[in-house]
Amino acid sequence: MMNLAAARIVLFAAGFALWALTSALPLTETVVEGWDRPVYWQIGLPLVFAAQIAVAAFSKERITLAPLWVLLGHTVAMLFVARADSSFGLLPLSVLFVGVPLYLMLLAAAFIGRTIRRLTGLAS
Repeated sequence: MMNLAAARIVLFAAGFALWALTSALPLTETVVEGWDRPVYWQIGLPLVFAAQIAVAAFSKERITLAPLWVLLGHTVAMLFVARADSSFGLLPLSVLFVGVPLYLMLLAAAFIGRTIRRLTGLAS
């Protein structure tokens, strides 16, 4: 079993890496918003969902709180990995149209992970 601190660190790091890596890589290009690149949707999000499932299967973190650690890491990365001329005027819209659906999908992934744990006997 994974302890709560380790689970939260993994989830925070997954959310942070999702935004930071898809925004800044490759380093030869200018920094853009992560979700403007296909790699965010095609590679980044599936990896974050896999991390969410794994953490839910191997930790006792509440499934309603687990997605919030990913979103916190994502938000912190959005604040630190941004273009110099960026404004956060559209942040409320991004919370509504990206954050809420992402929370719901991560919640579903956490539920799947918890179900896997119950069905396979990992809970003991």
